[in-house]
Amino acid sequence: MVPFFYDQFFWASRVFELGAGPRPIARQRLDARSLAVAIQQATSDPEMRRRASEVGTRIRAEDGVARAVGVFERHIGLEAQRGRSLQLV
Repeated sequence: MVPFFYDQFFWASRVFELGAGPRPIARQRLDARSLAVAIQQATSDPEMRRRASEVGTRIRAEDGVARAVGVFERHIGLEAQRGRSLQLV
C-alpha cells in the first residue's frame, strides 16, 4: 500500500489496476487517515477480496521456478551462441 523502493511502485500499481488492492499511497502523502482508509478497504471490500483471491489462485498455478530457470537457460544459450563465456563469481 505504501511502496518505497525498487519494484514496489510497479507492483503496488499493478495490484491496484487488477482491483486486488487499494490505490498506492505516496510516502509524502502518508498519514494515519489515508493508511486507515486503505487498510479498511483492503480488509472489507468484497470485490477487492474476490479479485485478490483470483490473483492468488493464478499465481499459485504458475510454476515460477521452472519459468525462471527457462529464462536463465535461454539467456545462457544466447550468450554461448554469441561466443561469450559466463563468469560466475
